[in-house]
Amino acid sequence: MLGESCLIGVTAHGCFEWLREVNSKYTLEQPQWFWQAYHYEQFSYENADIAYFPSYFLKSKLESYGWKTSQSKYLPYFVPTIEMLGDEREANLALPTPLPYQGREELNSPLRVGKGSSVTTHNSLNSLNVDKIPVVFFSRLEERKGLCTFVEAIKLLNPILVERIQIIFIGKIIPLQSSQLQHLDSQQYIEQQLDSHITYNLIPNLSSQDAITFITELNHPIVCLTSIQENFPNTGLEMGQLPVSLVVSDTGGFQETLNLVERSDCVRWFHPGNSHSLAQTIAQAINAYPENPLVPQYEFLEQVNQRLLNQRLEYMSQAFINAAPKEPQTPLITIAIVCWQTVNTILECLESLAAQTYNNFDVIIGYRESTEEYLQKIITQAQTKFPSYKYSNLDANWSLGESYNYLVELAAGEYVLQFAVEHIALPDMLEKLVTAAITSDADVVVCPQLALQKDGELEAIAFINGCLLKLLEFNHNQDISVLFSLKLLQEFPYFPERGLLTLNWHILAAAIATGKEIAYYPYPLYVTLHSQSTINPVNLAKERYYLRQYLYQIEPSKWNQRQLNFLLTGVEQLLQQQNSRLDKCRCDRIH
Repeated sequence: MLGESCLIGVTAHGCFEWLREVNSKYTLEQPQWFWQAYHYEQFSYENADIAYFPSYFLKSKLESYGWKTSQSKYLPYFVPTIEMLGDEREANLALPTPLPYQGREELNSPLRVGKGSSVTTHNSLNSLNVDKIPVVFFSRLEERKGLCTFVEAIKLLNPILVERIQIIFIGKIIPLQSSQLQHLDSQQYIEQQLDSHITYNLIPNLSSQDAITFITELNHPIVCLTSIQENFPNTGLEMGQLPVSLVVSDTGGFQETLNLVERSDCVRWFHPGNSHSLAQTIAQAINAYPENPLVPQYEFLEQVNQRLLNQRLEYMSQAFINAAPKEPQTPLITIAIVCWQTVNTILECLESLAAQTYNNFDVIIGYRESTEEYLQKIITQAQTKFPSYKYSNLDANWSLGESYNYLVELAAGEYVLQFAVEHIALPDMLEKLVTAAITSDADVVVCPQLALQKDGELEAIAFINGCLLKLLEFNHNQDISVLFSLKLLQEFPYFPERGLLTLNWHILAAAIATGKEIAYYPYPLYVTLHSQSTINPVNLAKERYYLRQYLYQIEPSKWNQRQLNFLLTGVEQLLQQQNSRLDKCRCDRIH
């Protein structure tokens, strides 16, 4: 929609599928919404002018879901440099009663203290026991950040060690996502797990900068970064700059983050999601307390950011070079029209094609010999008015699919557009379709339709959808006109079954299933006038059935990994919905 004057860049930060996986959210309330979100995320990333991934770990996760990443570039996030403010920080630590949060409304929320859930509203540091070792969970309080792993690890610590430490949770309280914990928020979960025997502090509402300031004012804290999986976390970039001991989940995102800022001193790794490994690593950090790690200098971090900026500018410059106007291509387009019945718009349709701004096309009109005098008359008029178009008799016994295949055999063009006689093309239709096909190197170009209603109003039919699961719900009342490459139609011929009208949808579905390049032009390029090919709602079940049958005939080896992932996920989620409804019915009967 933004046009050729704008380039689009996309940076992957994860995806909905990754969030579900890492939060152990294996059930969904609105699976259809998620299918669509999955598709949009993937499509926008794969079709951007330039796509970035911040870590190789995240790239590997996207690939495991079937995303195409060969076109993407490695570019980590910029480092949010934290200036320790040298003398100023020492001055703050020298204050008899540090009050960094007074006068800040967002920071006056209570520090919550476990064991009895007593709540204090005075300065957070004053509530801490300075004689104990601060062990800090620093992240959003949720499953994917390793909250459950951390809590279980604390429970596994030797009670003698627990007496030596001050446990502090710094992060936002949110509803938990996993199937077994979704009835709790993170505060309720922590209270449930620790309140009976372990004292802790919960500080939920600090801004990122104030949370960092709070940690710097602790006495040699041990900061735990416990995410089960991470893409490229800011927490690693931030904590890696502080003179704190680090206990870190040995997942790719953290490894790449800390390597970027060259922080390795006083960093201890544990196996992701393994509470026993985490407990052992925390115990090692406690036994080594206190530590004074070497941290990266501000000047070095500035150099890192400058290097990343230069790399980004280089990638962007290359993208502009790649997007520069190229030698125009004008492939031959064959427009195939099947004319089975008398339609008053035949001549209008052909006139709209003759008025195209794109000139390199030919037209084949296939028609049945008919005893109907008016149809023969209008075909004769068309032959007289448009003698350069080709006219071919169709066997009266052929189905619509067989007729389409016959016209494809006659096609000389590199691309074929199956057009209906009730369609009236806008003058730039072919020009736009060809430009989209060449720009995207696409086998398929789709656009919405405009339909003229009986009351004279125009209705926009924006039923273009690249999600195969959504397409399999098929509920459209007419076929779609699509520009297909000839080689695609030769690989996937039209279905010969009689009585089917939605044959172009079959080819589009096959293109999606096998991972062909598809371009979606966002605006209507033709108008449908008084369609006589509208699908009777009674026949929708048949159309839907044969759409599935068409996909079923595609060899398994041709299927795209992403679409197999979609189908299996969709089946699982639909079964979950069905079981949920059955469970609800049983509960209602019991009550």
